[in-house]
Amino acid sequence: AIPSEILAKFTDNNCFTENNITYIKLTSPHVRVIKITPEAIDDDLEPCSRWLQLDLEAGYPIIDAENTESLLPQACNLQYLNAISFDKGCYCGQEMVARAQYRGANKRGLYLLAGKSAVLPVIGGTIEYQIDGNWRESGQVLAALKLNQDNDIYVQVVLANGINFNTPFRVKGEIDSVLSFH
Repeated sequence: AIPSEILAKFTDNNCFTENNITYIKLTSPHVRVIKITPEAIDDDLEPCSRWLQLDLEAGYPIIDAENTESLLPQACNLQYLNAISFDKGCYCGQEMVARAQYRGANKRGLYLLAGKSAVLPVIGGTIEYQIDGNWRESGQVLAALKLNQDNDIYVQVVLANGINFNTPFRVKGEIDSVLSFH
């Protein structure tokens, strides 16, 4: 839990600095605070896996080395986070980003799948979906997280837009895994 005296210090901004510590408040999917200090501190910190879970639930794309330079920002839904400027000119990649936006060139989006699997998918790899009784590879895996000992997992993946929300998915090659849209 975030101490109420810290939360009270966030006024009009989602950021403040006090005693050489910067606090940044994130509000989605739950209120949480990033604490930036000049040196390590011993604190009641949220475990990294819980933080990753909240980032996945908030729809923040997790871009690791395996996925850099392979996706348009719109494929990661960054336009919904107001993380792309379509008005500002002259930035690296701006022409491709604008073309994808105004000509409808982007046909992919970021999705969160949830389900069960003993194995996590490979970051940068694909998952499989079922169509007409057969399994086919699709998507690009950005992140995967094991939530508990019961093999509950989250998978953040870029998929073709317009895919049926009742489509069954699984980790590539894992016949016992079951995933669906979260």
